[in-house]
Amino acid sequence: MSATIPDMVKLYVELRDRKREITRRYRDAVGKLERAMADIEGRLLGELGALNVEGLKTPYGTVSTQDKQFPVVDDWDKVLTYIENNGAYDLLQRRIANARAVEMLQEGPIPGLRLSTRKVLTIRK
Repeated sequence: MSATIPDMVKLYVELRDRKREITRRYRDAVGKLERAMADIEGRLLGELGALNVEGLKTPYGTVSTQDKQFPVVDDWDKVLTYIENNGAYDLLQRRIANARAVEMLQEGPIPGLRLSTRKVLTIRK
């Protein structure tokens, strides 16, 4: 006997609801892990800064810091005018495209956009 349309719709809705719940639990669990990792990263940056070192090796892996540039929009109107006037649409995502903006800012100023530097952490094993 084959399943009826109502039976298939019922099963589909049940599967969709199960999938939604599994996805929610996954996101919650991953979010907790990401928050714990971010806390450790902040603490490691502080410790390395206090020791005045760029990195060090441990039995579990190597931790190092580097300065990374990223664009900061000070004035969206000016940036968008620049993009339109110069056809630089490759700068746009839902945010400023980091690598492209750094490259272009190293060639010259973009009105309303500047570079900022922050220390980032790398852990390798």
